[in-house]
Amino acid sequence: MDMEKLKQWLELTQQYQSQNFWNEVFDGKKEFPVQASEQQVTDFFSNQNIFPRCDVYENENGLVVEAELPGVEKSDMKVFLQQRELVIKGECKTMQQSIKYYLKERPNRAFEKKIVIPIPINRQEIKTFFNNGILTIILPMNRTEEEDIPIEVDYNNS
Repeated sequence: MDMEKLKQWLELTQQYQSQNFWNEVFDGKKEFPVQASEQQVTDFFSNQNIFPRCDVYENENGLVVEAELPGVEKSDMKVFLQQRELVIKGECKTMQQSIKYYLKERPNRAFEKKIVIPIPINRQEIKTFFNNGILTIILPMNRTEEEDIPIEVDYNNS
């Protein structure tokens, strides 16, 4: 990133840190700065690439994925494999219409997290657990796919 772009981003983030800025945004008196594209503003607010926070590690059972999904109901999420990606998709519903909020830091939001699976796995033996807001997915390694298979080379074309 060149210094001019970095300088623009720093100025933009400083502007967002001002309490008056947020009061004006929520009162509808302020437009977003011209130098920020609509996509940049969407990315800045969405945190789609962050939620849910995940850990991926290997243990004796295989590859383990743990995702933090506080307040998400099992019925509000889908987990599936798509090629070599694990997809965790759903909706986090925290807003309640009948409540008068004085501080609201956990927004309603749809989320989709894609995690590239770096090793071959046994798709038939995948296990999942959802307990205390933590989704655990165990992806057993497919060790047979990694084994070397000798291939005899025939030097005759006939």
